[in-house]
Amino acid sequence: MTAHSNSAAVLRISRIIVRLQSRLSITTTQHGCQCCNSEHVAEGGRCAAPFHDHSQNHNDCPQTECQWVSSTTLLAPPPISFDVGFGTALRLFRQFSRIERSHTTVFKFSVTALLKRIAGRGQLPSNAASTPDGRPQGVVYDAPGWCPICENTVMFTARNEWFRDHLFCSDCGSIPRERALMIVFAQFYPNWRSLSIHESSPVLRGVSAKLQKECRSYVMSQYDRRIPFGSFDESGAYRSEDIENQTFKDECFDVVITQDVFEHLYRPDRAIKEISRTLRVGGAHIGTVPIVQKNAASRRRASLGENGEIIHHLEPQYHSSALSDEGALVTIDWGYDIARYLTDQSGLVTTLYLIDDLSRGVRAEFIEVMVNQKVAAVDGI
Repeated sequence: MTAHSNSAAVLRISRIIVRLQSRLSITTTQHGCQCCNSEHVAEGGRCAAPFHDHSQNHNDCPQTECQWVSSTTLLAPPPISFDVGFGTALRLFRQFSRIERSHTTVFKFSVTALLKRIAGRGQLPSNAASTPDGRPQGVVYDAPGWCPICENTVMFTARNEWFRDHLFCSDCGSIPRERALMIVFAQFYPNWRSLSIHESSPVLRGVSAKLQKECRSYVMSQYDRRIPFGSFDESGAYRSEDIENQTFKDECFDVVITQDVFEHLYRPDRAIKEISRTLRVGGAHIGTVPIVQKNAASRRRASLGENGEIIHHLEPQYHSSALSDEGALVTIDWGYDIARYLTDQSGLVTTLYLIDDLSRGVRAEFIEVMVNQKVAAVDGI
């Protein structure tokens, strides 16, 4: 991609950000840099104008009167009904990902955050004011490391001690459980780029974004009852599927991935049997699920009645959902006995992996990775 086309792409992305900010009612408060008498976003106390003519470091700026108030606030409104769909977010991400890395410094964090919010129906976190050394206030962890998803040296930063949802990669925006999954996935299938992979209910971030971009035979599905199961949405971004009753043919995938899906299923026995059916021999289901019960027995939080009504056995809990503003209801609190359960229901060989490696940004509660392998029968021993 030429420098001219890169610049044009950056300008297109900037206009997209402006339109999305307006569409999502995001208010931005930005302070000006006197070097160029403009309002720009601050990054670590530096002027982040895309084509700034002066030094980006305030202390080295040749303008003696240059001043920068390093405070930027992004305010998100209360939860609203989004009219920007998952498919639209995916198309924007594809456009964004084609821009050369060196030209995305200014827009990387805002684009990632906006797309994450659209796809996940979450809330855009506010940016705290920076300290004089450029370190944001309220940071509880901030250190370099190796991201297994980016395959590069990055910064891991957390503004909340609950690392599971808040220890972010500065580049891909991933969180610890996603990085743990990528480590296990790449170890089992280092040739994953050439495999046929199905991911159920992904969020546009981390592993999912990497697979969508780099795997030649990757299909994502969402439980979208607005369109017939087995068909794609109008943008062609994802296929509508019920993981408990899939329309895929037998043995058509090498790997099936789920990230925090099994705690939301009413019939996990049906889901794992369907996954087994669609896997080729030698393939595996690789997924994350919060093991909140640890060594205690798994317990039901919600089930379906005879007429399809929801029966709550415990106080309802919800997690964010890519397609629902209300979120996804938690139906099961799993313990380590999930391994025995999934094996009994499907015949797949189940193993749980727990990784604790802060140098790769993997440290948090409930980040176990389960691998359910479809192995060939062992004969002649």
